[in-house]
Amino acid sequence: MKTKCQWCGSENTNKRGKRKTHQGTKQIYWCRDCKAKFTNGNLVIAEVPERERGERKTYAQNWPAYNNAQMQEKLMFLQILSEITQRLKGRRNCTGRPRADLSDILFCCCLKVYSGFSSRRLNSDLEISKQQGYVNKVPHFTTLMKSLGEKELTPALKEVLRISSYPLKEMEKDFAIDSTGFSTSMFSRWNDAKWGKDKSERIWVKCHAMTGTRTNVISSIEITEGHSGDSPQFIPLLKDTTKTFEVREVSADMAYSSRKNLDGAVENGCIPYIPFKSNAKGTAKGSKVWSTMYKHFINNQEEFMQRYHKRSNVESTFSMIKRKFGNNLRTKTLIGNINEILCKAICHNLVVQIHEFEELGIRPSMVYGTPEKLTSIKALLSTGSPFVGKRV
Repeated sequence: MKTKCQWCGSENTNKRGKRKTHQGTKQIYWCRDCKAKFTNGNLVIAEVPERERGERKTYAQNWPAYNNAQMQEKLMFLQILSEITQRLKGRRNCTGRPRADLSDILFCCCLKVYSGFSSRRLNSDLEISKQQGYVNKVPHFTTLMKSLGEKELTPALKEVLRISSYPLKEMEKDFAIDSTGFSTSMFSRWNDAKWGKDKSERIWVKCHAMTGTRTNVISSIEITEGHSGDSPQFIPLLKDTTKTFEVREVSADMAYSSRKNLDGAVENGCIPYIPFKSNAKGTAKGSKVWSTMYKHFINNQEEFMQRYHKRSNVESTFSMIKRKFGNNLRTKTLIGNINEILCKAICHNLVVQIHEFEELGIRPSMVYGTPEKLTSIKALLSTGSPFVGKRV
C-alpha cells in the first residue's frame, strides 16, 4: 500500500531519501501530482543507543585575570598601541603640503578598526587620545580614510604586526597555517551562459595567516585576491615567522600538502604535520621528507592526528578576529582591504597580549618601554622583576 500525499491525497508517491532528526530518521516522500515533499511522521530507523562516553575534557580559566583583562582592555590597548607606533615616528615623503606623522596615522587606523566607528565618529576618541599624549595631532577624517588606502602604509603596518607578536616569542613554538575570506562592499557581475541571466556576487579577499597554537597570536600574514591558492603562501609565511619565532612544529590542512612545502618546512628547522590526500603515494620523487612523513602518517595515525589537531587553533584565531572586529571590510580598494585586514590582525595581537599580561602579571611598559630592545615575557619572568604582579 502506497503512502498518500499529505497535501493532495494522491497515492502517486515515491520515496526520496531520508531525513535525520534528534529522535531518529524519517522517510521522505515526493508526490508526482502536486510536486511536494513530505514525511509520514513515523520513524523508520530507531535511534542508535548512545555510546558510552568518557569524561568530558575541560580547561581551567583564570577568571580574575580574564575579568581584569576585559575591564582594562581599552586603556591598555591605547597604551601599548601608542608605544609601538611611536617607534615608527616620522613624516612620509611627499611634495607640497606636509603630510601627517606616520605614527599618528598608524595609531588612528588601528583605533578605528578596534572601535568599529566611522572616521567621523572616531574623532572624539582621537581627541581624548591626544589629551592623553598618545597622538601629537588628530588628522582630519578624510586624511585618515585616504591614508588607509595608501600602498606605502602596508609595510609600516606589517612592521607593527611583527612588533606586536614579539613579546610572545618565548611562549610559542608550534604554529598552524590556514586562510579565511573577508567580504568587501563591492560586487562582481557576469553573464550566466546556462541560464542567460546577469548574476552578481560580493567580491572577497583572502587572508593567509600563521598563528601560534598556544596564545593564538598572529606571527605572519599575507592578503591576496579571493580565488588565489593556499599552498604557495606556506613557505613565505613560514620564513617570515622564523625571523621572530623559533618554530618547532607547523600544522596545515591537505591544501598545503606538497613535496615543496614539506621540504621547505624541514629546511626552516621545523617538523610539518600535514595530512596526505587519499590519492597520495609515498614515492619520494626527490623528496626524502615526503616519503618519511608519509610512512609516519600511515603507521602512526593516532600520534600524527594528535599533533595535526593543533591546526584547529588557527580556525579559532579567525573566529576571534571576525567576532570582535567584524567579517566585512569597509574600504573599497584592494590596498585599502589589505591595510584594513592588517589593522584587524594588529588589534587581535594586542588583545591577546593584554590577556597574557594579566594572567602573568606583567606591565606593558616593561615590554615596550625600551625603544632599543624589546623584552620577551619569559625573560621578564626569569629576571624576577619587581614589576611582576602589579597592574596598570
